Amino acid sequence: MTDLEKAEALAGGVEITVIKRDKSTEQVKVKQLPVSQMSKYVLALQDEEKIVALVTGKDAKWVESLSNESFERIVEEGDRLNEYFFGRWLTRRRKVAEKIAINEQPALLTTSPSSASPLG
Repeated sequence: MTDLEKAEALAGGVEITVIKRDKSTEQVKVKQLPVSQMSKYVLALQDEEKIVALVTGKDAKWVESLSNESFERIVEEGDRLNEYFFGRWLTRRRKVAEKIAINEQPALLTTSPSSASPLG
């Protein structure tokens, strides 16, 4: 981790200037998300507008007011700030899912079809 990345992590993100469609500018913090927000990040991965709202803490109307260039910059900064921790978080979630699957296999093998059926 570089000194800049350490400083950004300590600050919880990075301040950038965005340009809106009406040509006004605004300072906004692109956040490094805490672990409590990782599940929301996963759900937003295929929706860049939700990602921008999540990493800035702004609403959909504000996101829509951004110039395309500022929108893309926030997406890129959000990815850069969150990619490393998100990857590690995702690896831990996969390990948990594997443990659950392994621990459920003996129960699946010893359960009779009639007792496993919700119809009994």
